[in-house]
Amino acid sequence: MFSRIISRGRFFFIAVMMLVIVLLIGCSGDPFSRRSSGLRVMTYNIHHGAGTDGKHDLARIAGVIAAAECDVIGLQEVDNNFGARSGFVDQAKWLAEKLDMHHVFAPAISSKTDAGLQLYGNAILSRYPIVRSTLHKLSAPAGVEPRVCLEAIIQIGGLDYTFMVTHLDHKSNTVRIQQTADILKAIPHPLERTVLMGDFNCQPPDSARDSKTAEPITRVLEKFEDSFVLSKTSYSESFEGEGRIDYIFVSPDLADNVLSNAVNHTEATAVASDHLPVVMEIRE
Repeated sequence: MFSRIISRGRFFFIAVMMLVIVLLIGCSGDPFSRRSSGLRVMTYNIHHGAGTDGKHDLARIAGVIAAAECDVIGLQEVDNNFGARSGFVDQAKWLAEKLDMHHVFAPAISSKTDAGLQLYGNAILSRYPIVRSTLHKLSAPAGVEPRVCLEAIIQIGGLDYTFMVTHLDHKSNTVRIQQTADILKAIPHPLERTVLMGDFNCQPPDSARDSKTAEPITRVLEKFEDSFVLSKTSYSESFEGEGRIDYIFVSPDLADNVLSNAVNHTEATAVASDHLPVVMEIRE
């Protein structure tokens, strides 16, 4: 009788251990396929919904965002009635309705046409209420494509957080430096509970060709912390051939709350846009 009890105990112990192993294996898979208690923030240049396969499909963008289960998303290269290339769709509104989120849009380019006002710029989607938003115009000398920084105050857990999303010039480092200075002038004071994200079109100091080309990021790091560095992530290329040019920065008071930062590289993200989304998870 006693030996039977021991045998049953061993069987129960082995069964429990096998269950634990299965659960651990399940938890070590794709970090974007499961939900934790943290706040998930994404920056994503959606290339107006045009994929690397040459097809325009905004539903794929919505699928990428939904699969990552993100709470706040900063988008760049967003169309609003911008012509046949994107079907004259208000893309920020379409995505917000599809994902059941709040949204705000900030045009960098605005032009009057027979089809109405055509707009192109940045947007923010949020599961939480957007209290207010501000459009900050960035330096753009004659002949340079206009750029903006969109600022949104979002209420999370009874506290106001500031989210800023931008897209810097893709040609001139001198212009990027000027635009970075504009953004830093616009950051809230005191600097707290603030996230700055977007496509900065330049590499970080540790991988840039020279210190001058990294100066926009160097200047940002005088005020913010890089969530990629904080999370000690290894894989970092967000735009093929250009390395890490998409970033999520946090104000120093949030640095200890950063849980992870990763480039979301899957079969779906590899084709949905020419950029890969970057996702940060942060403790609320």
